[in-house]
Amino acid sequence: MDTHKRPPAYTQDSAGILQNLRTSSNGLTSQEAQRRLALNGPNELAVSTKAKNFINRLFGRRVNDKIAMVKVRRDGKAKKIPADQLVIGDIVHLHKGDIVPAEIRLIKTDNLSIQNNNFIKRDPIKKDAEAILPENSSIDERINMAYSSAIVKKGSGIGIVTATSLDQEAASVNNPAEDYNISII
Repeated sequence: MDTHKRPPAYTQDSAGILQNLRTSSNGLTSQEAQRRLALNGPNELAVSTKAKNFINRLFGRRVNDKIAMVKVRRDGKAKKIPADQLVIGDIVHLHKGDIVPAEIRLIKTDNLSIQNNNFIKRDPIKKDAEAILPENSSIDERINMAYSSAIVKKGSGIGIVTATSLDQEAASVNNPAEDYNISII
């Protein structure tokens, strides 16, 4: 288990985040992904029926118990896996219409705009994988990040999963009184 505190993903360049999360642009091996999944558990947020109903009314979209499929790179090949099988260090491909499946540090963007429904700003935010930001950047200023449940409105991108489940920034924003610690590697 890696217990040292890493700098926030949005303050690092792509090479730094790849190194810190012990992954590569070829993705994790299936064996390493399984090890990380066993260590941290599935990528799922506990959402009550009451919360689902609230989200459905607030954002005008259905939240249900179906598991979305996500395009990742593992063993050097693109493949689709259930979103609940994502682990920290996975390389994820995002395209227009996708719902962001976890907290992701973008490493490549092509005209990518994402709408962060679960945060303050409602307009889509143009993303830039090359940006390196100061640690005190607000969530809406983090143009090199994509957060769970946000919607890809335009373009495409590739990123590294930096947090899953209740360890995500979205979880701490929605549950500020609770502190979640999940082993990274």
